[in-house]
Order: sequence, then structure tokens, then C-alpha cells
Amino acid sequence: MVAVVVVSGALHQDALADTADGLGVHGDRVRRLAMMRDSATGAFGVLALIGWALLLFTALEPLGADHALRALIVAGAVGPVRGVVALAACGLAAILSAALARRTIGGSTGDTLGAAVAVTEVAVCLALMAMWR
Repeated sequence: MVAVVVVSGALHQDALADTADGLGVHGDRVRRLAMMRDSATGAFGVLALIGWALLLFTALEPLGADHALRALIVAGAVGPVRGVVALAACGLAAILSAALARRTIGGSTGDTLGAAVAVTEVAVCLALMAMWR
């Protein structure tokens, strides 16, 4: 998990936190987008990061080091190993993320795209964990 954060420069995790903060605030599109641009991380952002870390840990912990590394590579690149299931998990996470962004803020932003990547990584790792157990 640390390697994912270090390699990506925490870009996707920052986007996940910003998106969660924007979606968590009550108000219109303008207020949500303003919250997403705020550099401070709020309660919703912190909770999203904790949830991301717990889900990713849950997916990777029962796997051996070799399978955990493969799962992270597949999650980051959706590679050929178990590609159909990984692609389905990836597609579902992306569709749900896009629909939520469209419904709440009227479309996608860089933060919502980065958040979708972070959520997709977890979804793919969970799918692979289920297949490899």
C-alpha cells in the first residue's frame, strides 16, 4: 500500500479525499467544487482515505507477497491476469463514480477521475482476492 502511494505521489489518494469532501458537503455544485479545491482535508476526506486503506489492506492481506504485488499491478494497469473479472470490477467502479459525479456536481473533474482510480484499484484488488482465495 505504501508503494502505491509513493509511486503515485499520493495523487489518487489526494483526489479521493478532495472528492469525498466535495460530495460530503451540503449545497449546490458551486459549493461542492469550492470544497474540492480547498487544500485542507475535511472529515469526509479523512474517512474516505481510511476506508480506502482498510479495504485495500483487507484485499491484500490474505494474499501472499507475490499475489499481492500482482494484484496491485493488475489494479493499476488492468493487466491480462484474470483480466475479464478485473475489467468488470474496473468498469463497474468507473460507471458508478461517473454517475455519482454527474448527479452531485454536474460532471467529472480531475479530483473525481483520481478518486475513480483509487476506488477502482480497491475494487480490482477485492475481485482478485476473491478469485485467488
